[in-house]
Amino acid sequence: MTYRILVADGETSRSARVVELLRRDGYSVEAVRRLEAGPEDPLPDLLVLDAGFLDPATRQRLTLLRERAPELPLILLKGTGSPDPAPVEGVSEILSSPPDPEFLSRTVRRLSDAAGLRAQTRRQYGLAGLIGTSRPMQSILEDARQMARSQAGAILIRGESGTGKDLLARAIHYESARADRPFVTVMCTALQDTLLENDLFGHEKGAFTDAKGQKRGIFETADGGTIFLNEIGDMSPNLQAKLLQVLDEQTFRRVGGSDDIRVDVRVIAATNCDLEKAIQEGRFRLDLFYRLNIFPLMLPPLRDRRDDIPLFVEHFLQRNARKYRRRYTGLLPGAMAKLQAYRWPGNVRELRNVLERASALCAGTEIREEDLRFWEMGGSPVRRHTVELPPEGVLLEDVEKELVTQALDRTSGNQTQAAALLGISRFRLRCRMKRHGLSARAPRPAPRP
Repeated sequence: MTYRILVADGETSRSARVVELLRRDGYSVEAVRRLEAGPEDPLPDLLVLDAGFLDPATRQRLTLLRERAPELPLILLKGTGSPDPAPVEGVSEILSSPPDPEFLSRTVRRLSDAAGLRAQTRRQYGLAGLIGTSRPMQSILEDARQMARSQAGAILIRGESGTGKDLLARAIHYESARADRPFVTVMCTALQDTLLENDLFGHEKGAFTDAKGQKRGIFETADGGTIFLNEIGDMSPNLQAKLLQVLDEQTFRRVGGSDDIRVDVRVIAATNCDLEKAIQEGRFRLDLFYRLNIFPLMLPPLRDRRDDIPLFVEHFLQRNARKYRRRYTGLLPGAMAKLQAYRWPGNVRELRNVLERASALCAGTEIREEDLRFWEMGGSPVRRHTVELPPEGVLLEDVEKELVTQALDRTSGNQTQAAALLGISRFRLRCRMKRHGLSARAPRPAPRP
């Protein structure tokens, strides 16, 4: 895609020289005498503006342009001996006018390369990289896109476990003007209260016994970027109060410190717990809930967006093909119908795991219905077939030996795959092989016709 540059300069001869230099480098350049970008006009990738144009009307147009394109880079051209202009938001470089051709070329190339890197990152990690064409997901993505480009300081993502709350949080960051700043994930359940506070806010030297020096916390290192607080419903009330202060005042104090530290951080919080119930039980602050819930996003479970299952299947099969160095042509109709009919208590995460298992163990290039195996709560596999006890009865030891033997035959003696077929660990499989005298053996030969 061609990098588009808009040059706004009242001096025609000077702007013509700049346009000539930039077009020589292969850019698409348009020159105007006044900056008048309407709401329907196409946005440039770079704006080059004469600093002498910075009257109140032009500044107002810049503000409107910045609302439509928060990351639009701006190069100001300042005549030699002219006073420095008043600060302007989003200025990437101030060059002398007329600019040095080589320095102008290097500056524009740097800004163009940065824009290309941001675009590539967004394709990979941004909202465009999230899977979902169903109506519920499209609605979520549209809301997330608006929130990402807004000045929202806090966003709350809710949804069942496995719906992809972490991926949505990361996509919002890379869709925003903060994309070139840090994105830091904090699992609120992973650390004790005091350790989490220390990680978030840092500490001063001597704040506690092992505080040998000053430490910057996550809020300082993520300044200008985004902090993702996963499972915020498990955060202690003490830390909830401090988080509320950061959201309201954009300031905090290190552990053991007395100075307020100001930061510009967007907080994206996520949880799968019932916050309303936690509030009633006194485990979550009502004021923090109101502060976070200004910009809520509710991710739908997979059972409410079954139209997206074929898209996930294609995505995961491509990834599994690279991982296992195999070629998959897809799912047989019965297998796809089975995926569509399942209730998916583990959501997208469970679908990913089911397909990875099927990809690893399927015999051919197509995944069949019998290759798909689901797991209920408690770790018991959902049976694919009903086994009936014959009237005369059986010896359980013989049945177990036969099943282990069949699993080893089907996998050509691969114990890892055979254990997966039986829904047990490799260690438990080896114990059963030893008990039945099947250890270290080749698959039994096929019967003669």
